[in-house]
Amino acid sequence: MKDQHNIHVLVTCGGGLQGLTLYKWLSQIESLVSHLFDIHEENIGRYFYDHFFQSSPVRSEQQYERELYDYCRGHGIGLIVPATQYDLLFLSRRKKIFEEQLQCHIAVPEEPWVQTLINKKAAKSFLISNGFPVEEERDPSNAGHYPIMGKPMRGWGGKGAVVLKDPADFLAYRNKVDDYLWTAYVEGFKEYSIDFAVNHQGKISSLMSRERKLVAGGFTWISQSARLPNNYKALIEKAFSKASLSGIYNLQYISLSSGDMFTDLNPRIGTSALGWGTYNPICHFLDLHSYNEVMPDEWKVIRYLEEK
Repeated sequence: MKDQHNIHVLVTCGGGLQGLTLYKWLSQIESLVSHLFDIHEENIGRYFYDHFFQSSPVRSEQQYERELYDYCRGHGIGLIVPATQYDLLFLSRRKKIFEEQLQCHIAVPEEPWVQTLINKKAAKSFLISNGFPVEEERDPSNAGHYPIMGKPMRGWGGKGAVVLKDPADFLAYRNKVDDYLWTAYVEGFKEYSIDFAVNHQGKISSLMSRERKLVAGGFTWISQSARLPNNYKALIEKAFSKASLSGIYNLQYISLSSGDMFTDLNPRIGTSALGWGTYNPICHFLDLHSYNEVMPDEWKVIRYLEEK
């Protein structure tokens, strides 16, 4: 099954919308064959990718590893890219084996970094240590700190977030206080995302900055180009220019009259990342320089449903 003339890239857990975003990047590269792993036989992505394999759940680690290893060996996969957070740790623990035995790179940070970055409190400490302005934590037992928002410590995509207006609301969460990162609940802000990639040499791609104009269910339906402050570019280059941090990233911050605050750091493709634009992270990982899509200085992207 190996093909010496084409590039083969496999996306894991990619049957949903994030897998489609990755597919848009993959489809822009000539001579690239796209492969999809997903546990669901019926999923959106299988109708777009060149090849689909219904995998075991990631929690069945030994079986999932056998399937992934055999598939990559049989199809000559040169790069694995996760679409979600589900298998980041699994993949990080197997980077070295896949690189040494299969010459297959995996676009995730090394395991200690994944352990840090998927934990919201640890990720916040990482941002603080690198000079990023962040939200102050709130103590839910302090009545003067309300209203507050709690984000699950290992949550993503806005799943499981709660808003507590007063201490009485906290009764249901008192025994789970350590399961959340608690910050002030704020309104009247602008919300931004910065998407970028770090390749296996520690080189950072171009940075895509966008304002999240319309957000529902944790998904951005309307995005608009936004100027990236020069100091944020410098902070990102200083913090992420490490080979051990190779992967695709999504940074989010909000802008208030009092200033900016970074709210989320995701070591994976953003739930609402654009599948086209000023950079292509897959090209960045594959060291392909032919891709150079020209975008206008200002743009707006509207997501809509389309039938295939």
